[in-house]
Amino acid sequence: MAKRKGAIGQKAFHVLELPPGVLSDTAHIELIGDKEASIEGVKGVIAYEPNEVKLNIGQKILRFTGLNLCLKCLTDESAIVVGEIKSLEFLM
Repeated sequence: MAKRKGAIGQKAFHVLELPPGVLSDTAHIELIGDKEASIEGVKGVIAYEPNEVKLNIGQKILRFTGLNLCLKCLTDESAIVVGEIKSLEFLM
């Protein structure tokens, strides 16, 4: 039965023209220069400071460091981090 679900999921991706990772546990990250990051697949906020933002993205932690960082938008599944982003790390 699991194999059948996988085939149906692949057909749905193709028909709906969804980007990879949208319906999986994989986070989707888009950067706009060094000023903004949009993250889909957020499970929660671990740290929120002006120099550091840590987001739970499932099996990993996504860590932003920089200056004047803030969460412009936060929903149940996504976040937008703005500020002067200096680095982005995946932590275990």
